[in-house]
Amino acid sequence: MTESIRFEGISLPVSDVERSVAFYQQFGFEVQIQNANFALLQLGEGTIGLLKMDLSKWPNAPRGAIHIELSTKNLDALHEQLE
Repeated sequence: MTESIRFEGISLPVSDVERSVAFYQQFGFEVQIQNANFALLQLGEGTIGLLKMDLSKWPNAPRGAIHIELSTKNLDALHEQLE
């Protein structure tokens, strides 16, 4: 049996939370939580977390601040499948 993997969400570094929220709302994302440093947006079952960061501290690898969330019903079975 093949164990499925589900995409839950992604967190992204942003320099301006309010401006980023407005951008994603154009596509139908709804705000679940928002403050000056963080917003959680949802579209269907998936989420985007927007975390205010000084991107100048990541000059060579801003991708290092990206967080991808996946889930599965049976992690042990998925591990065996991927070995």
